[in-house]
Amino acid sequence: MATFSELRDAITTVLAGALPGVTVYARVPERANLPAIVVQPTDATFPFTAGRAEDEWQFELAVMVSYGEAGVAQEQLDQYISGSGPTSIRQIFMQNRGLGRTDVLAAYVAGMNNYGTNFAMAGVDNLGCKLQVVVATTGPAWG
Repeated sequence: MATFSELRDAITTVLAGALPGVTVYARVPERANLPAIVVQPTDATFPFTAGRAEDEWQFELAVMVSYGEAGVAQEQLDQYISGSGPTSIRQIFMQNRGLGRTDVLAAYVAGMNNYGTNFAMAGVDNLGCKLQVVVATTGPAWG
């Protein structure tokens, strides 16, 4: 069974490998290089069935682009949240459903909110949104 840190690192690794021009942070930075994605945990459930744990972890991805000119920023942000395309985060997860791990059943983008948000954590003017990512794992509950 994957540890929480291993899951967060797996998400970071998959996104960084698929989006070479984007800085992906496993933890909230004081200042971010944009465009950037920050991986943050939000919730988890821990069902237990027949001696196996089937955990479901929920993460929030804060996706940020440089504000600069509003129209350009929105166009760039839109490419990250679209259902397909070379920078589609949704497509990246669909192509890497197991995050490179045998104990991950599925990892997918389940929703989006806060489009147009300005994130204070980046230290520069930016525009962003938040994507909800669900990661379902399985494995022996206790070895």
